[in-house]
This record gives sequence, C-alpha cells and structure tokens, in this order.
Amino acid sequence: MRRINTRRIKAKYSYSLQELANVINCHPNTISGWIKNEGLRRIDGIYPYMIYGQVVIEFLKMRQLKNKTKLLLTEFRCCTCQATSTAWEGIATIATINSKIAMLQAVCERCNGKISKIISLKNSAEIEKTFSIHTLQSSALIQSTNTNCETKGV
Repeated sequence: MRRINTRRIKAKYSYSLQELANVINCHPNTISGWIKNEGLRRIDGIYPYMIYGQVVIEFLKMRQLKNKTKLLLTEFRCCTCQATSTAWEGIATIATINSKIAMLQAVCERCNGKISKIISLKNSAEIEKTFSIHTLQSSALIQSTNTNCETKGV
C-alpha cells in the first residue's frame, strides 16, 4: 500500500469521487471500494457521492496507522518476504553514516534477503550484545551480502 499525502486534501472542502481521485492520484473505484468495504463515510442524501475532506483525512490517517508496526531493537522488516525478521545466525554489519546514526545490515533468516535499518549510535552497546557485529571502516554500505556460498571441489 502506498502512502497518500493527506496534506493535499482540504479539510473544509467537499469532494466528489472524481475530484478526490484527482487530488490523491488514484482511481475513483478505489474510493468507492473504501466507501463500500472499509467504512469511509460519505454525505448522505446527495448524488453523485460527496465526501467531506476532513473525513477523508481522518480515514486515511487511521488506515495508515493500522499498518504501522513497532519493531524491537533486534528486529528488522524484510522487504523481500514482507515479514518481521531477525538476523541470520545473529550476524550483522554496521556502517556509520554520521556522528549520530548508523546503518545496521544483515541477512533475513526466513528468505535470505538483505535486511537493514537505521539505528541510533546511542543503542550501539545493546546492539553489540545481541549481534555478532562486523564494522565497516568507510561510510559506504554493503553492496551485496552472500552468506549461503559453499566451496565446491575443495
């Protein structure tokens, strides 16, 4: 689900389905589906359907909030398998971005995809207790992580 910019919607304005679709850059059938299936309230007794801007803003914010998940310091969100995951065998690489933050990278234990997250350097002591850390000297991030390689014929 893509994130919709709710600041483009005027709170004190009434929108038809087509006008709202143009403002948030989606198809009018999407908005009809929100009305029928997800509980977006429209103005009763008016045809074509009209929707208050404030109602749309509240609906979209609640819809985006329910999809948010709070991760623990040791958890990652894998972009490949779309699941909350931990690092494969507790191995991670850390690369300092600036004086306050760093990039923590590892391999997903479910799908072996690359997972990463930005962390505060304040938490580095706790992260070092949890993971087997490999530090990169430069600020360049890992280009590829291949942990499933086997040497054949050796």
